[in-house]
Amino acid sequence: MCFPTVRLEDVRKSCGGGRAGYILANRLSETKDCTVLVVERDQPSLTWASQVPLLSAASQGDESRNLKFASAPQKHAENKEMEVIVGSAMGGSSRIDGMIYTRGISGQFNEWHAQGRKGWSYDDLHSCFLKSERALDEREWCNRSHSKVHFPSADSAIRAAKKLDFPLISELNSPNEPFIGMAKLHYNIDNNGHRYDVFAAFLPADLVESRKKNLHICTRASVNRINFSLADSQPMATGVRIEATSDRTYSLEVIADREVIICSGAIGTPQVLMLSGLGPKEQLSAMKIEVIKDFSGVGTIMQDHLAIPLSFHVPLNHSIIALKKQPLVALREFLKYLIAEKGMLLSPVHELSVRADHAEEESSPHGDFGLWVIVMRPKAPGTIRLKSTDLRDPPACNFNLLGEEAEQIELRLTLLGSVDLNTFIDAWGQSIYHYTASCRMALEDDTIPGVVDDELKVHGVNRLRIADASIFPSILATHLQVTAIAVAEKYADMIKADCQESTTIN
Repeated sequence: MCFPTVRLEDVRKSCGGGRAGYILANRLSETKDCTVLVVERDQPSLTWASQVPLLSAASQGDESRNLKFASAPQKHAENKEMEVIVGSAMGGSSRIDGMIYTRGISGQFNEWHAQGRKGWSYDDLHSCFLKSERALDEREWCNRSHSKVHFPSADSAIRAAKKLDFPLISELNSPNEPFIGMAKLHYNIDNNGHRYDVFAAFLPADLVESRKKNLHICTRASVNRINFSLADSQPMATGVRIEATSDRTYSLEVIADREVIICSGAIGTPQVLMLSGLGPKEQLSAMKIEVIKDFSGVGTIMQDHLAIPLSFHVPLNHSIIALKKQPLVALREFLKYLIAEKGMLLSPVHELSVRADHAEEESSPHGDFGLWVIVMRPKAPGTIRLKSTDLRDPPACNFNLLGEEAEQIELRLTLLGSVDLNTFIDAWGQSIYHYTASCRMALEDDTIPGVVDDELKVHGVNRLRIADASIFPSILATHLQVTAIAVAEKYADMIKADCQESTTIN
């Protein structure tokens, strides 16, 4: 599984890794006459800690599993540079995220349908959700159970909600429940107490070995260009050029007999497209990249969720901060997890990284109970642009956070006291790494230009599709993992339907 392990003449579909890429690789390689190549930036990076929910959810500083860089200064947040984090190990960001499994609000998918996105209503996607809610070995998949760890502070919050007549949602992933309310989250943690990411669920080693004749994984490599030929006055994707991440002189041309599928995520996909000559003409010309197609929609819209943490003191034993401040508690919890798969290490809460003020108060007897105030429906679009023609240089990401005054007003209402909003955001505001909509599904001449059609085909380019979170018409008010998985499941169904139709015709 090291670079390169590819027989050029066999490759029929080529796709990037990450959540969507791994589901596609699994589903498409079920058919023996369909050969799949997955190109992945890094190695598996499998360790004991990477499977422990609490430890793996706090691994965003681990450079062996992610790519980290700074965004452009945010004009409406005191020019703060936001941290951008993208999972780079096999499994992508599903290896480092908070393991939250939420489908989202049915009405927002129906909005997509109302905007003309045929086949993308909640009912259309329901079967795609169900398909991935069981793992390949029939262990319970993520949304069937809640976390086994329960902190007393959560009980206090539920009691407070009841006293305030705030709605309690019994099943967060049900389309029949109200949007407003408090609910327990679901997580992709298996019955053995391990993080269950897409790498473990869809491309385990035994499955890859069993399909080695038609499933190839090329690690420590990146797609730095899509190759094109001209067919009927339109560009046609013929393959990709991949190169070793450690040495640009070590490269390989891969021919795709059927299609090229890009699954590089909302940050990586527009970067690959622009490096290949698909993007805004002025951007490509400035970088001296040959313009294959002047595509104003590529990277022109990008959305993310801005989060503001609000913390409250609670008894230390009600918080995972006890693991940091009390070594005996940490040892006890370690043994509980190791022997009985119980205890705080099962917690999916992304809270192990303690802020600086805790370090300054080593004698503090308190733990923290945190609330995240999140702008779930940002209105101001951000952008992704190239900084160079080197794929290893992260693109310029401008989230344009709080770019519309209405967003600032809404956020102010959530903050207590007379704190200055910009100062507070500068100190505490952060992205929660939910990047989306940078190659959105819409008409090419839409008010906000689209890049792919309802079948995920890139407008005006033959044999090229995109299947990841970049194609969302707009960001959803939820964790985006489930929808990215559903996109891949839906696309796999499209491909299989096309193959069956072709076989019938022949």
